[in-house]
Amino acid sequence: MASPGTDKTKTPLPHQAIAITNVVAKSTKQSGNVLLGGTGAGKTLASLEIAKAIVSAPLGKGLTFSPRSSNGRTQANRVLAIIPPLGGSVIKQWTKEAVASGWPTSSVLTYYGATEKIRREKFYKWDLHANDHDDVPHLFITSIDTLLSECKSIYTGDRKKITIEDIRSSAFHDISPLFGKFRVVIVDEFQDFKNGSSAYHDDVEVDPAQIKYNVLNEFVSYSRPQFLLGLSATPIVNRSCDLYSFRRLFLKGSKELWTYREGYEKFSGHADASQREIESFKKSYFTEIAKMDAAVNDTAITDIKHGLTPDEMLLLQGASDEAVDKANKLMRRIGEAAINPCQETRSARSVAEKKYNASMTRFRRGMVHPAFFAKPVRSETEYEEDRYGKRIYYFDHSTGRELPIMKVIKPKIDELYQKWPISKCSKMMAILDRIAAIDAEDPNTRIVVCLHWAEPLQLLARYAKDRFPGKEILEHHGLASRRPAQAMEAFAVATYDTGPIMLATTPGIDRGVDIAFTTKGADGNRVAVRMITGDLPYSAASEGQLHGRIKRLPAQGYPDASDRVRNWFVDRILTDCGKATVEDFFLKLIAQKSKKMITGMTTVEETLEAGLEVAEGVKKEKPELGSLALLLDTLGYVRPDPAVRETRKRAASACGAGSSSAADGKKHAKK
Repeated sequence: MASPGTDKTKTPLPHQAIAITNVVAKSTKQSGNVLLGGTGAGKTLASLEIAKAIVSAPLGKGLTFSPRSSNGRTQANRVLAIIPPLGGSVIKQWTKEAVASGWPTSSVLTYYGATEKIRREKFYKWDLHANDHDDVPHLFITSIDTLLSECKSIYTGDRKKITIEDIRSSAFHDISPLFGKFRVVIVDEFQDFKNGSSAYHDDVEVDPAQIKYNVLNEFVSYSRPQFLLGLSATPIVNRSCDLYSFRRLFLKGSKELWTYREGYEKFSGHADASQREIESFKKSYFTEIAKMDAAVNDTAITDIKHGLTPDEMLLLQGASDEAVDKANKLMRRIGEAAINPCQETRSARSVAEKKYNASMTRFRRGMVHPAFFAKPVRSETEYEEDRYGKRIYYFDHSTGRELPIMKVIKPKIDELYQKWPISKCSKMMAILDRIAAIDAEDPNTRIVVCLHWAEPLQLLARYAKDRFPGKEILEHHGLASRRPAQAMEAFAVATYDTGPIMLATTPGIDRGVDIAFTTKGADGNRVAVRMITGDLPYSAASEGQLHGRIKRLPAQGYPDASDRVRNWFVDRILTDCGKATVEDFFLKLIAQKSKKMITGMTTVEETLEAGLEVAEGVKKEKPELGSLALLLDTLGYVRPDPAVRETRKRAASACGAGSSSAADGKKHAKK
């Protein structure tokens, strides 16, 4: 093929070029690979160079990829890149990176956003250009959510009745033929597709509950690409059987495949066999981008502790009691489902799991702001509806019927702001105090504050505007007035008199978002964005992804710029009230999971989470606890007397954790 472009402004660094060469060499012998690299290692640029090299080479013999589509056209010059949407900011970054690395603008299609009609018009032009220039690599950038939406758009009736079989059928028979075949498929954040196989169904190869994985599976089944390239900094998040979902995409139709349950039974309690299998898979299908030769300092993580007010302590105790109660019930249901696996015990387990997750969510939200300790208040006259205006139902096991879900009366942010001054919110006060301390050191430093939910961020924005009237406060979440991509663009502008503050949800920026912006320090070196986190994620993998957003080495002067960034700082705002909290639990969980992110060794935790007995041969001197047992151990579970629990509930209610608007809404609904 001809050279893909002459306006190339970005080339791989030497350590990236080594990984590119290794993966391209593998592409002639196998059908897939996982490209490993820490955040900022240059996986995007490397993957684009790999794809370009593969589609620029002539087709070899013995490949499973057939370059001809259903309409008879040869489509050996096409690359599909599936990117996390995250408000479109990551997809925009991929488009810019592709053009900067030499892909002609006319050969790059961003199939995202707008309406389906506009997207299709853009695609038809790109498709025609790809057919007319079959000697030039062409790149199709989209998200799995967009592909899922395309699959659903085939059906014009009641979309609520669309089944997973309908989605699979439309993906393989309608949408895939429309877009044609792709010689290379790139999947960014490959770990998002780790749960393709069910852990609880012996006879199911692909879990029907994992809709997005099913869509990806059908597209890969149709194209049967010459090479599938997954990108990830943390491919193994929880357990070694996460590898199965990747393996079955690489080895389509191979007799070597085993289901998740077969793999679990094969390796549970047999650490040596498990480790050999994982090492074999890693050797064949993992390629890591080596670290730079230049010395790079580790990110400095500082834990800043704060106390709680008496009212917050009462609410905390009530939330702790509820979490312990729900955890105990879930553990019982897990045991029942393991002893007597049937539809009834699985349903009971599912219900208990939902209640446990709801209580943990309230616990975590309340630790950020006490207003969110309260249980949601539901209307007695209005119903929850889906996007098509249809009522949403749930199955009530006590009556054996499907009942409509009543609408949640959400508290208004303005009323919460009036009811809860900053003096009553210890976590918010500690965050603002830390911002003030950083601002006193260098007022030009950009700061990003991360919380898991948007509503607490909205309250924090109100408090921050009161505390820092001269600073620009930007919000990066779905409830903000501007789109996340627009907020990021505004945050990147370097014309502020003082450094701006961006308040972002953790799920909105922890994967793929590039926050490489720098300012000039007093010593003449570049200064990276400072990060403050107000809560903790579920795993070490997620925390590492989040912290890596501000550490983007090539964009921050590495390896040889004299003014490159030397240090990165992350401040974790944690509670220290003399009593164990959910934050202590997550700190232990993160430390526990960080030990097995890459090795993927089967542990007692996996056994407990699967509801099975601890296998013989597992070391029991210092066993790793499952997440539920770890929570109970952290909170020092001793079930209090019922009278004590009732007293705590009344005290928490007297503190007014719920919003006045929600209470008024409930009274109005009763009337």
